[in-house]
Amino acid sequence: MREPAFVKHNKKRWEEFEKVVNNQQEAAPDKLAELFIQITDDLSFSRTQYPESRTTQYLNSLAGKIHGEIYKNKKEDKNRFILFWKEELPAVMFSVRKQLLYAFIIFVVAGIIGAISTAYDDTFVRLILGDGYVNMTLEDIKNGNPTQGIFLKWGS
Repeated sequence: MREPAFVKHNKKRWEEFEKVVNNQQEAAPDKLAELFIQITDDLSFSRTQYPESRTTQYLNSLAGKIHGEIYKNKKEDKNRFILFWKEELPAVMFSVRKQLLYAFIIFVVAGIIGAISTAYDDTFVRLILGDGYVNMTLEDIKNGNPTQGIFLKWGS
């Protein structure tokens, strides 16, 4: 579709949308949402077909105005931080309690297997972590800084 035909075909809807954006006409939220979706669809088409045109700039400004109105920052309740820690996080943790229990059990079992394997076979740690890492850690422990190797190895 050529640009003039595109403009002619959608002009009425854009004018209606512009009246709503400029607060000249009240619109129900459902109608506003429908207009916004149509405008963004038209903007997408316009960007694809006529990327440098004034029509694309016009539609972009319209969509930007209404987006700002719909998604403008609203003030949060002052107790939002407390509400998160007292109610929201515990509710989420409760809803995933089975998965957390399974993850905890797997973690503990793996830790116990690793501890028992290391107790019975001193070379197990070298098998899992590698000779270079174990030697570097032992050297760092001798130098009085046991965590230095961790940061160097993970940082690189």
